[in-house]
Amino acid sequence: MSADEKKKGRPARTGSVAPEDANLATWFHALWHRGEFPERVEVWQIFGKSKQVRGELVFHQDFKDFKELDVEQSTKLSNDVIAAAQDDCDARERKSDFQIAVVDRNRKANPLTKRLGPFMPKRLYLSSGDGSDDDDEDLRSGKSLALSYIKEAFEQVKWDKSRGDRNLGDLLLLQRETIREQRDWIDRMMGERMQFFAQLQDAEDRKLDRDANRNWLELKIALARDGIRTARNLLPGIFASAGDEAIVQARQDPQQASNAAATAKAPPSAEQALVDNFLHDCEDTGASVALFGDWVLDEAGRMTQTKPGIFTARQFAILVGVKERRLLPSALLALVPDSGSPDAVTMEQASKAQPHLTEGTGMALAELMGLLKRRREAAQAAATDAKNDTEGEKKE
Repeated sequence: MSADEKKKGRPARTGSVAPEDANLATWFHALWHRGEFPERVEVWQIFGKSKQVRGELVFHQDFKDFKELDVEQSTKLSNDVIAAAQDDCDARERKSDFQIAVVDRNRKANPLTKRLGPFMPKRLYLSSGDGSDDDDEDLRSGKSLALSYIKEAFEQVKWDKSRGDRNLGDLLLLQRETIREQRDWIDRMMGERMQFFAQLQDAEDRKLDRDANRNWLELKIALARDGIRTARNLLPGIFASAGDEAIVQARQDPQQASNAAATAKAPPSAEQALVDNFLHDCEDTGASVALFGDWVLDEAGRMTQTKPGIFTARQFAILVGVKERRLLPSALLALVPDSGSPDAVTMEQASKAQPHLTEGTGMALAELMGLLKRRREAAQAAATDAKNDTEGEKKE
């Protein structure tokens, strides 16, 4: 019985006390039953997701006489603690959690704690729009709903930022691989370029030797060609005796000469071979245009000279006619410089043609002129003999 009840004359209460929480009452009774008498019991508000942030003190009770509490006293203490917590929860009008702290400074500086709750308000009120704590899951006001939306928006921002960071990381990895591939490609290209430069430098170093070898080979080929031309042009002069006999025979038999002239083509002769070699060599060496001019075939099918050469068109026609065996070899006598013919080759033409003639071509022309002189001398001797025979026959 308390002192106030004794003053008022109220009788002491009798009978057992019904516990609101039997486990809490048993926990309190165990503290005194072991002979470890606490100095103070406190009840604190706790907040946060982990329920580790203390709020206000809602209940406390000190014990100074160090007397053991019996079961009924422990039950009454637990009921007082629960009543104080419930009153605070009803006042806050929202779900609440509490923490019991048992202070015993003789045993330990930090108090012994026990969580209590959660408590739900037993009296419901109209929402005043004051909002709730950050950890309140019961949304009953506009402010708490706005906070929930803000929380969801913040989570979305976090997710977007995480996705952006992940995409940026993938992009950086791709860029790193691309840069690595480009570096490898550049290194490979530089290696190939250096190899190509080395090969090009080696080719440049060998260019002089190659040019010298090519020039020497071209010289040997040109010498071989000139040798072939020389040999080819000397052969008709060597075997021209048969032709000389044919000319003598033609002079002795005028009827046979007229028959040969009337044929479509003259018989092959040394002059025809030399002219053929001469024209072929001029065309092969590229001197034909300078010597005989440029010729084209007109619409009427006739050859027309578009550019004059050193030799005249009639001189060229005589050479072509003998080559094609359309004219007798005797037609070439008109080209001899001292023949007195308008088509004779002049000294000016010979001097102009000299730079364009190679050794083989010049040999062909010299052999042709020598053969023509011999033909003319043989023809003149045959004519003299025939005249002498005619005069002898007249004297007889």
